[in-house]
Amino acid sequence: MTVASQFGAILISLTACFTASLERTLIAFLGCFLFLVVYHLIYSSIEETNSIHLDNFIHIGGCLLGWFWVVIGLGILNILQNTHPCLASFAIDCVVCADSFSMIVGRLFGKHKISTIISPKKSWEGLIGGSIVGSFYNTGLMLLLRQWLLHIPQYEPINLFLLSLAGCSIEQVGDLFQSYLKRIGRVKDSGSAVPGHGGFLDRICGVLFVAPLFYFFARVGILPPETHIVPS
Repeated sequence: MTVASQFGAILISLTACFTASLERTLIAFLGCFLFLVVYHLIYSSIEETNSIHLDNFIHIGGCLLGWFWVVIGLGILNILQNTHPCLASFAIDCVVCADSFSMIVGRLFGKHKISTIISPKKSWEGLIGGSIVGSFYNTGLMLLLRQWLLHIPQYEPINLFLLSLAGCSIEQVGDLFQSYLKRIGRVKDSGSAVPGHGGFLDRICGVLFVAPLFYFFARVGILPPETHIVPS
């Protein structure tokens, strides 16, 4: 089963990287899902198991979740980088600001815990305050830097703040979801690739939520019009 899951992750990743098309990436996802089902049926037939175990269903669900959330999420970030590079960099900025200020505000003012089961250290004060303060900081930083950098969205300040607020808020959802998955798996860290940070997935979980949100904004045409500012 591990071979099937790795094959699917590689195929979907390559499709997203080389085609920069969400539609073709989703087609690859469906193809890998079909391959996973056939692989599982053949494997079960060879093993001649007399019963269907819940672990088999959980493994299939875990593969689908990993493909759809992580692989397609990173694929959308790559597509966003090719179609709207300013939004791709802005999505990463939102994640960094929300993550940093949530920790700072939570440590200074956090009193009401969100859930001691999902994430004992996260508080409502940190979640709300981190989103708001992070949005103000991110907006101010973007307004300061966009005079020299072309890859920063050229939006009016209020629109830049609202977009930043949306990104910082959804980043919190991604962070909590990652904590929830770790509690289900009864592990403290998602991996050991990034020591002291809970694993590589802990560093990118916010981007996996923010990038699809910004891509959705771009596709449906609800992004505010950009102002034309010529960098100095």
